[in-house]
Amino acid sequence: MLLYDVLKLDHRMVISLIDTIEMVPEGARRKDMLSLLRVELNMHANSEEDAFYDMLRQRVPDPGLIETAEDEITRSKSF
Repeated sequence: MLLYDVLKLDHRMVISLIDTIEMVPEGARRKDMLSLLRVELNMHANSEEDAFYDMLRQRVPDPGLIETAEDEITRSKSF
């Protein structure tokens, strides 16, 4: 399985987890699920950063474009 396939599966898993969290009432179980979501998102973000964005940095000729993209990504991560 290619890394991109794994990342796509991660996207689906996270969406499914979010859907489940939305249906769980407030309480310990929901808190645990939110903690799991945070762990999964951090692992996914790190994998994506290592695999995708490093390769993008190597292939994009204008470093300014990468800096702009990184700024956008950083802003979108602060949720």
